[in-house]
Amino acid sequence: MTDIERQREYARKRYRDNHSDCRPRDLLFEGRRYCDLAGQKFNRLTAIEPAEIHVCPSGQRELKWRFRCDCGNEKLIVGRHVKDGNIKSCGCLQTNAQDRNRVIYDKCRAGKTYRAIANEYGLTRQRIEQIYRRHRHALGDFKRKPGRRQAQHETT
Repeated sequence: MTDIERQREYARKRYRDNHSDCRPRDLLFEGRRYCDLAGQKFNRLTAIEPAEIHVCPSGQRELKWRFRCDCGNEKLIVGRHVKDGNIKSCGCLQTNAQDRNRVIYDKCRAGKTYRAIANEYGLTRQRIEQIYRRHRHALGDFKRKPGRRQAQHETT
């Protein structure tokens, strides 16, 4: 086997390895061939059925799938975005994170120590401070968190 034949065989094998999830179960939808995702689960989303063709501004045609999230919502999403890991849920993950961050912010304002919050949520002090700063600016709350010295002066 020559070097060129080895390189070609390697390229064929690499292509088959990278595209093995689509080749055995191709789907014909409106005269075009697409990867069949029906029944597959990606993070919180499960593919139910193909829904429609989405035409990108560049003219590329992509298949939108109907996905069911673990929270129960159904959403139409381009299959490639879910398969690549760019979309992980119907939006409930972001909502859950925002709710958690709001609770952390409220606990900081109430005077709970960073160590106690870090132990409760498994976060670092830097991450808790980042959450606090972001929420403070988002809510327009520019009062400083009372530190130890301020709290002592107010009580005396």
